[in-house]
Amino acid sequence: MRHIGVIVAGMMSALVAGGAAAEGLPASVPAKLAKRLATNPDAVMAAAGDLIHGYGAGGGIDRLGILQAVTLDRAAARARAALPLIAADLDADGQVTAAEMAIVAASADAAYRGRLMRAQAQADGDGDGTVTRAETFAFAEAEGLRRVDAADEARLMAYLTLDLDGNGTLTLPEVEEAAARAGVVAKVADKDA
Repeated sequence: MRHIGVIVAGMMSALVAGGAAAEGLPASVPAKLAKRLATNPDAVMAAAGDLIHGYGAGGGIDRLGILQAVTLDRAAARARAALPLIAADLDADGQVTAAEMAIVAASADAAYRGRLMRAQAQADGDGDGTVTRAETFAFAEAEGLRRVDAADEARLMAYLTLDLDGNGTLTLPEVEEAAARAGVVAKVADKDA
């Protein structure tokens, strides 16, 4: 029985370490996703479900849907970065002066004041103490890319490797099947190890 446990553990290592096709998972499944499927399939199902239902169509999601999800996430990150600066533009002239920042900061709690002052310092590209509209948008764009970066995009695109029928659209039944395939190997390895 120990010999079988070693073989199954070796299969699990191939699944987790190499993203290799164990029990029918496509070889293209990245190692991190394969490991998450084997160890926490509910989290993968929830994330895939959010992606499919939130950004997909017709019960599935394709590459374009994931790109739209990334674009929307980046837009939301830009808005979150720009909002405090826009709100600090008390006279609505498109600039946040040091005087306006002082008024807003004085009325903010300590944590928000710190974030606000940090945002102002980062956004003030020329260091003159005034954040212009252009500087606000440049700062927001940089923050959007920082908060939703290429690694986040790649992590979301990795879900498409679970498209078991190869039609370019990922569905929840495919994610369930991939999780079942990964889980069978994990459960056998845990039982016999």
